[in-house]
Amino acid sequence: MLAAIASMLRGGVVRTFFSERFSFASLTVWVIRRLQRCPAARPLAAPQPDTLPDPPPLPCPGSRDAAPRRGGVDPDAGSGMIGMDAMEAGMAGVSANAGKDAARPSLWLVAALLVGQQLVLTLFHYVVAPAIGMAPGSASAIAMTIIVGAMVMAAIVALDLRRTGRARAVLLVAPRWDRATALTMAAALVIAQLPLIWLAANGLTVWQTGQSQHLAVGQALRASADGVWLLVATILAAPVIEEVIYRGYLVGSLIDRMPGVVVVAISAALFVTLHSEAANLVAALCLGIATAICAIRTRSVVPGIVVHAASNAFGLWYGSQS
Repeated sequence: MLAAIASMLRGGVVRTFFSERFSFASLTVWVIRRLQRCPAARPLAAPQPDTLPDPPPLPCPGSRDAAPRRGGVDPDAGSGMIGMDAMEAGMAGVSANAGKDAARPSLWLVAALLVGQQLVLTLFHYVVAPAIGMAPGSASAIAMTIIVGAMVMAAIVALDLRRTGRARAVLLVAPRWDRATALTMAAALVIAQLPLIWLAANGLTVWQTGQSQHLAVGQALRASADGVWLLVATILAAPVIEEVIYRGYLVGSLIDRMPGVVVVAISAALFVTLHSEAANLVAALCLGIATAICAIRTRSVVPGIVVHAASNAFGLWYGSQS
């Protein structure tokens, strides 16, 4: 194992890849520092206590104001209670906002998850896989890296989700399955498949590269063992963990801080860095935009997971065609 690692280091593969990941980490920290300066927009659900009118003074016993009005009912008798109810509603709104803020993940936690996932994938693909006899870039190494990396990150996320209210704050809730959600998902799927549609219209057989020959991944799909693991990795493991981190944690932490268009741009741009291969940049950008739109419009990561899985499935199928 040590010999394999030393060989990789001498070849410069790990050093080059780690330099790319260091650049990603630097970019992430820079973005987070800028976002920390953006004040969170917190619309009030109810009037604040200090903006409420003062309740009317209580009348003195025996005075004319203390006598009931006509019909034995004082129309102002409930005004003090109405003011107290409004005050309690205002305090409830403040408490709700405070609870939402406490459940929302910090931007530094989000940055740690983004960088941590990159580090985990790099270690498994370029260090662990060669140590156990898998060549970097092979179908088996890709599948193993995605699946094991997803399991590691899922365990970290599961620990964080134990906090009260965290799941809702990071959009890990079921969406409202209605016509609006269906239309959003349909539009997102079209956006995600724009590169595939363009390449198919131009008669190119491999959408990831636009070259005439098959990718190794596409060829592996026709092999029983590698094909099954690639399907599990790209249609199940990758969509779930990537959507939870990039659309759940990242979008969930920004959604109340800035306009939705800015949130979509930031999420998609950082998502592209996860797919550093030049051939996949446009496809990753379109997919990142599509799933971020799903997360913002539905306030759930579930539609994005479905769109992500379907997009990967279409890509793998197309890449395996002659």
